[in-house]
Amino acid sequence: MSDFIDTYKKSIQQFNTLPGFENIFKMREGCNGSSLILEMNPKQGDGQIEVLSPLPEVSMSLIDVTSKTSYTTLMGSVDASKGDHLTIRFSLSGGFQYFKNKQRFRNSQQASCLMFYFPEGETLDFHQPEGVHNHGVTFHTPASNFFSVFGDDADYGETFSRIRQGKLDSIYFDQPPMTPAMIQITRELLACSYQGNMRKLFLEGAGIQLLTRFVEHMGGQSSAPTLLAHKLDELKSVEGDWLENIRFILERSYTSPPSREQLCQLVGKNKNKLSQGFKMQYGLSISQYTKKLRMEQGMHLLKNSNKTVSVIANEMGYEHASSFINAFINQYGVSPSEIRTSQM
Repeated sequence: MSDFIDTYKKSIQQFNTLPGFENIFKMREGCNGSSLILEMNPKQGDGQIEVLSPLPEVSMSLIDVTSKTSYTTLMGSVDASKGDHLTIRFSLSGGFQYFKNKQRFRNSQQASCLMFYFPEGETLDFHQPEGVHNHGVTFHTPASNFFSVFGDDADYGETFSRIRQGKLDSIYFDQPPMTPAMIQITRELLACSYQGNMRKLFLEGAGIQLLTRFVEHMGGQSSAPTLLAHKLDELKSVEGDWLENIRFILERSYTSPPSREQLCQLVGKNKNKLSQGFKMQYGLSISQYTKKLRMEQGMHLLKNSNKTVSVIANEMGYEHASSFINAFINQYGVSPSEIRTSQM
């Protein structure tokens, strides 16, 4: 077992002694000693978490647990010797809450991606409500190690570039879109049935592919929206800001946007006020705005990447390329292939 996983094992042993979390996990080794499996105490919940290290100083947790009681714990860069820290989560279910001072954020209850940046020693509270199914894949790594792994040639996009350049001095949160490809890899990781070395090789390879897809997508996004890097301790709470929060959510999840009901829950408004307020503020309905974001990003990828139309359609959340092509023609009056040809 790697030193990194061994360190993680010691931290779980300490976690199991905290008040309210006594013996919450039973530990055993998996993948012939290359992973750590945490089985939840049946009195406190169901399921397990498997932790391994697909890259140097990167832990990957495959999480499939449902807690019988609600609980709150810290997440972040507690160990000062590790410096700044990144947490990247690919979630297939949600409803979790994150707290910083008096501010609260709740993630989408459907497939979503979450990225947290923690400066050295900074933490926030993570709350899992009773009965919520925690189903996803989470990566933890020191920020400097992340950029060392992916090197100087990667196109990191604005958020990662600001982190890499040391321009962020407080906890930041971002919710970039989780593309269909990311969703598929996440599902394959969580459904892996291999054992032993075969399991180790599959999980490491798929984990690296998932992170690579994430970095590629962050770098390939068009110009950043106003609230690209969302600073938790500067969240506004005045009445008018809920519309800006909705816009922010849509700009970070347009490939798989939350339902109308989920948006209402997030901002505490009914459907009529949500729909009427958004259209009055931005001149488009929520569905029209989401389509506009998809088309703009599709246009950007057609002009600035070598991805096929089918791949772009898939990344924009369309199950069939024909649906993307028809929507694109309705938006711009020309087909994607015509745009691609004009760039040659």
